[in-house]
Amino acid sequence: MLNVRNVHFHNFSIAAIVAHQCRDFTAIGNRITADTMEGRTMTIYEFGPPVEVAYGIVVEGLELFGSGLINPEFVSGDVVIQDNYFNLQEDPFTTNPDWLTWSAVIAYTMEDVCIKGNHAYNNSGDALSCMNIQGDILFERNFVKLVSLAPVVGVPLYPFGINVGFFPDFWENSVQNIQVSKNEIVCPSMAFDQFAIAVWAGYDVDQAGAISIRQNKITLDMGCLGIWYAGMDDAYIGQNQIKGTGLYGIVLGADPPVIHTDNNVLLGNSVSAFEPFLGDIGLGLLADNNVIVGGSGILEDNGVDNIVKGGYWDVYTGEHVSMPGGIGDKISGALGAIHGP
Repeated sequence: MLNVRNVHFHNFSIAAIVAHQCRDFTAIGNRITADTMEGRTMTIYEFGPPVEVAYGIVVEGLELFGSGLINPEFVSGDVVIQDNYFNLQEDPFTTNPDWLTWSAVIAYTMEDVCIKGNHAYNNSGDALSCMNIQGDILFERNFVKLVSLAPVVGVPLYPFGINVGFFPDFWENSVQNIQVSKNEIVCPSMAFDQFAIAVWAGYDVDQAGAISIRQNKITLDMGCLGIWYAGMDDAYIGQNQIKGTGLYGIVLGADPPVIHTDNNVLLGNSVSAFEPFLGDIGLGLLADNNVIVGGSGILEDNGVDNIVKGGYWDVYTGEHVSMPGGIGDKISGALGAIHGP
C-alpha cells in the first residue's frame, strides 16, 4: 500500500507522484505546484506540433511513459485521491505557454476509485481522469479550472475537466457504478475545445452498475460541451447547472455514431443561463429512447423515439417540442442511479 499525505511538491519533473502496478494507493492533502518544469516532448497529433507534458499524480496499470504495452497489469486495490491542491501552470500563458498538463490520471485499476474534494487549476490536458476502471468510480465536490492551449499550438486539444472513459484493448471492461456529483468546473476556453464532464465508452461494454451525473455546476466561456455522455445506457443526468457560452450544454451520443446511447434520463437540468451556439441539449445519431424532463432551451434531436417534456424548441424547425409518451417507469428506474457507488 502506498500512502502519500500532506507533502508539497514544487517544480517537479514529468510527474510529482507515479504509482505503477501497485496495490492500494492513497494521496490526501498534498500540494502539487509548478511555475517552471522540466518535461518531455510528444506529438499530440500527426500534424500537430510537439508540446511539453507534465502530470500531478499518475496511478497506472499500463506504462504511460513507455510504449503502453510493456508488462500490462491492473492496479489492485482501491485508489483514493482526496483534498489535494494542483496548480501545474501558475502562469500558463507567459511562463509555460505550451505545457500540456494533467492533475491526476488513474488508469487500469481493479477496484474502486474515489476522487473527492480536490482543487485542480490551469489544466490544459484532462484535469481529473479515470480510464478503464473495473470498480466503482466516485467524483465528488472537486473544483476544476481548465485553460486552453489551442490558440498556442494551432490545433484543438479537447481537454476534459472530469473524464471517465472506457476504450477497447486486450481486456474486457466491466462498467460498475459511476457517480459524478456536486463538482464545480470552469472552462474559460475561448477556443471551443473544452469538455467540462465526459463519461463515455468507445465500444460496447458490459454495463453492470448504475451511472449518475448530478448536481454539478459548470461555467463555459466559448467552451465545447458542458456534459458529454456517450456509448452507455440507463444513466441519470439531473439537477446540473450550466451557464456561460459554448457549443452545447449537454450532449448524448458518440461521434462517430457507431455505439448506442439509449434509455437515459435527463431530469431538471438548468441551462437557462447558458447561451449555446448550436443547442442547449443535443441528441446524436443512435441516441434513442431517452427522456428529457424539465428545463427549456434549444434541442437538437437526431435520435429516435426520444421523449421530451419541457420548454424546448427544435433547432431545425424553430417549433416547440412536445414528444408524447409515458415516462413514469423510466424516471423511477433512473432515480435508483443517484445512490451510486
